[in-house]
Amino acid sequence: MKISFDLDDTLLKYPNELLSFGLFMQKMGHQVGLLSGKAVWDIEQNIIPALQRVGFIPNFYIGADNEGIDPGPEVTQEEKERDWKPKKIIEHNIDIHFDNCADLMKGNFKAIKII
Repeated sequence: MKISFDLDDTLLKYPNELLSFGLFMQKMGHQVGLLSGKAVWDIEQNIIPALQRVGFIPNFYIGADNEGIDPGPEVTQEEKERDWKPKKIIEHNIDIHFDNCADLMKGNFKAIKII
């Protein structure tokens, strides 16, 4: 299974709970990573080192400018949640995505809303 976490208001809001779950799932042989509207450079320079310090190494990470595709500043946060993230979930075969804005997402996939 492939599982992803949003960062802002999801993983960064509930790090103890979600990182414990992520580590457990990795130990069970699943891939656990990040899907965020943050830029890849920000994830690489700031988020990954902080996660590594607490013992979590994501199997993958997808940021807003990953694969040369950047939705850009003219794309609203709502558009990212509604269209961009669902597209990435499908493209990367993510089975379950945890996100505080899961209710905004359009598409046929599993996204779990984190309050």
